[in-house]
Amino acid sequence: MISRRCFLIGLTGLVTSSFVTQAKSHLVKTGRPMLFQPRRAEETLYVYEGFCSERNKWLVCLGPYEYEEPPPPTWREYLRSRGTG
Repeated sequence: MISRRCFLIGLTGLVTSSFVTQAKSHLVKTGRPMLFQPRRAEETLYVYEGFCSERNKWLVCLGPYEYEEPPPPTWREYLRSRGTG
């Protein structure tokens, strides 16, 4: 999990001082935060919970998740993969 401090430190690399000045000016004039409308949305971002390991429990995709699981192995294939067959 990321702390608020780490998030803010990482954000400083993305936000320039001129943008902060513009945002503050806009906030003072209008009383609302400066929000930008995206030009065009290319994809929908899908977030799935529980698809990954315990450490990474979220799966993020640009589109619906369409992975089909392979069929289960036969006992012969399983034992060969374990080196006993």
